[in-house]
Amino acid sequence: MDFEREGISIACGIHAGKCVTIEYRRDKGFNSLEFLGFKAVNHAGSGVIVERSATALKFTFKKDYPAIIESSQTGISSMRKKSEALEKGTH
Repeated sequence: MDFEREGISIACGIHAGKCVTIEYRRDKGFNSLEFLGFKAVNHAGSGVIVERSATALKFTFKKDYPAIIESSQTGISSMRKKSEALEKGTH
């Protein structure tokens, strides 16, 4: 498959120095056969969380999910503290 010719973009979500999420995106979306094909290519068995939207297919490894969530919560907490500090400094 020629991803560029098909208008498919590929993104890799990096966590702890490795690709833990692969997302395929195309404006016109993916039909059912393409979806099944991408599941096979990405070995999307029981160890992978598969998300499908109107224009994207996303594959995330289950074993990495807890660390991804923990890091996200830590990042959000840090941003909230910085925002609150800025608000206190300007009021």
